[in-house]
Amino acid sequence: MALPFVVAYICWKNYDLIKSGDKVFKQRFNSMWSGLNTEDRGFIVYHWYFLLRRFLIGVLCVFSRNTLFFQISGLVFNIIFGTIVAGNTQCMEDKRLNTIEYFNETMIMMVMYCLICFTDFLPDQGTKSTIGLVCEGFVIFHIVFNLSFLFWDYFL
Repeated sequence: MALPFVVAYICWKNYDLIKSGDKVFKQRFNSMWSGLNTEDRGFIVYHWYFLLRRFLIGVLCVFSRNTLFFQISGLVFNIIFGTIVAGNTQCMEDKRLNTIEYFNETMIMMVMYCLICFTDFLPDQGTKSTIGLVCEGFVIFHIVFNLSFLFWDYFL
């Protein structure tokens, strides 16, 4: 439970060592910020929220298991905040990775909006079926998009 806060504290307190590239510190703790842009402290916010949101998803699933509305609302707000963090911090070293991260957050948000329609909010079964196909389309497009970058990096 304390992991996101401990990681953020270590990165915040030792930011000068991270920025200077201290070899001993880097060898010991590099996995905390590997691939992130460490030019400013924005990577700490991104990394902190990346870890914290996994915890929040677990809390939502456990403590609001009887209320689908609160689960979906909590996840939607979590994704909206994640999109804001990904868009504002631009924390990856590679600009293309920032674009992929922002795209992933957006696609997850679109799927969450589709899931809202599977609650009692929309009683018509035909419309739910159509929205289910749209949701499948979003998921398939998301997977193909990410796999294309994976294969592009691997083969080319």
